Amino acid sequence: MKFDQQEREAVLRALSALPHDHPARIAFDQGADPIALMHLLEGDQTVENLKEIWLAAYHRLLQRQGSYFER
Repeated sequence: MKFDQQEREAVLRALSALPHDHPARIAFDQGADPIALMHLLEGDQTVENLKEIWLAAYHRLLQRQGSYFER
């Protein structure tokens, strides 16, 4: 899924706690989807943050496409 600037900034904030040479930061800089980064992270809060960012982005994508219906 292609992220907009706001979503990309949210991911960068989530990854900012990691060292600059961390594989997850490098992979994201090379275009990896946040979900793909999860195997590079050890079950910490960063994983939860990335899941929430991805789900929010997907929700907005569906709303923009008009195919999301509130339940």
